[in-house]
Amino acid sequence: MPYKKHPVIILGGGPAGACTAMYLLRRGIKPVIVERDAFPRYHVGESLTGATALALKELGLGPAIEAQNYPVKHGANFYGPDGKNDFWVPLVRRDENENQVPNYTWNVLRSTFDKVLFDAALERGAEWIKATAVAPISKDDAVIGLTIRTPGGAAENLHSDVLIDASGCATFLANHRVTGPKIPGNSDKQIALFTLFAGGIRDNGPELSKQPGNTVLFYQRKHHWAWFIPVTDELTSVGVVFRT
Repeated sequence: MPYKKHPVIILGGGPAGACTAMYLLRRGIKPVIVERDAFPRYHVGESLTGATALALKELGLGPAIEAQNYPVKHGANFYGPDGKNDFWVPLVRRDENENQVPNYTWNVLRSTFDKVLFDAALERGAEWIKATAVAPISKDDAVIGLTIRTPGGAAENLHSDVLIDASGCATFLANHRVTGPKIPGNSDKQIALFTLFAGGIRDNGPELSKQPGNTVLFYQRKHHWAWFIPVTDELTSVGVVFRT
């Protein structure tokens, strides 16, 4: 099969892949994103960190995210068993004098959030190849490209100077023993059950800790916990994690 060469191939068009593409484009590097799914798509993982919000704003995506009217998250409330050991963790950042000041981020509906980022990457110049990654191409112990399968079933080789694995939980390169053994730790002994609920009673007080967009976490004991994450004005992501 003939090679098509690109400076950078990004495997995965989720938030990591899309943002990586936009950072590369700022440096004058045009990447190719290999992503099999069209957006929007369902995905879990809705509660953004403060550092993520800062990165999105740095990329100029703040207005696009604000336009989605996602719940604003100022931190997370933790509730222990029997109403004991409850605590509040605020989001903070460093100002120009390295002092800690309040920060905020968003809880997002991933189907629309991922599409906003992916569309922005394409609008800024990234190329999308709709295909499934099959295997990395190696030569002399170096990864030099990627074999893909197109929606029509044809196999194709893509050559690149750099291959970035942004496949998330799929851990493409690790599964192909390129980046060393995959070490899941205790995560392989846990399972999560989750869904989206309409409605749900939320805090609505004047303090930052009582804002309706905050993340709420409940913990019973180690490896047993639950989340309550507002993702729109109406929908809330609710999940429970426990040992298998």
